[in-house]
Parts: sequence; C-alpha cells; structure tokens
Amino acid sequence: MIYSWTLSDQIIVFIRCIGLGVLLGLIYEFFSLLRCFLSDKTRAYVICDIAFSLVATVISFFFMVLYNNGKVRLNLVLAQIIGGVAFHFSVGRYLLKPLTFITVKIRRAMSVLLLPVKKLIAKLKPRGAVPLRKKIKNIVKIPLKKRKK
Repeated sequence: MIYSWTLSDQIIVFIRCIGLGVLLGLIYEFFSLLRCFLSDKTRAYVICDIAFSLVATVISFFFMVLYNNGKVRLNLVLAQIIGGVAFHFSVGRYLLKPLTFITVKIRRAMSVLLLPVKKLIAKLKPRGAVPLRKKIKNIVKIPLKKRKK
C-alpha cells in the first residue's frame, strides 16, 4: 500500500479526474437528449437527473477506487466538476443544438409512423368506455358534507 504519493502521481490523477469530468459532461449531454426525446417534460427532468446522478456516482466511485485507492479528495471532485463544466461550455454547447434538432426530427417521424397503430387502437376501443384514470378519480373522490349556515 502506498502511504505517500509523489507529486507527479497526484498530478496524473488530477488530470485523469478532469478527463473523467469531460466524460461525465458527455453523459450529461446524452441525458439532455433523452430528456428532449421524452414527451412529459417535468417527469423527464426528474427521471433524467436522478439517473445521471446515479450513473455519475457509480462511475466516480469506481474511478476513485481504481486510481486513488478509494480516497475521495476535494481537489479530485473539483477536477471532475471543472472537466464537466469545461465540456459543457465548449463542445457541449455546439454539440447539443444539432443533436436536439435530429432528436426532434426522429420523434416526429416516429409519431408519423405510429399514427396507424394509434388509429387502430382507437377503433378497437369500445365507444362508451370510461378511461381508467377517470374511474380511479371517481373512486377516490370523497363527497364532503355541506355545512349548515
């Protein structure tokens, strides 16, 4: 076990953490595209942010175990943040716009291709059927007693 690291080893780990931050920035941009592809924006933000946090935590944990003997240091965490922010404001800014445009076009094409399936499902559904959401809403609704004045 190494008790004292040389300065050159610490600098190499620091530079690797900056590279890890760039990788995490790329993964964040991927989750941004995924968020754009999903239809419900509020749920998509929550789900994508939680998923990115979990993925980034696992990747950072294994990186620290592999390259720093499991020791988490503030300077290495800051190096990851610096790498991610640098990627976001340099390459990520120019990468996100064309990929978002392509994602929106793919989403529109998918909706056009799935239109016959939606119409078929609408024809197969009974006419007088009440959606399940309304049934549950009516079951949960509790009538309140009116107050006497």
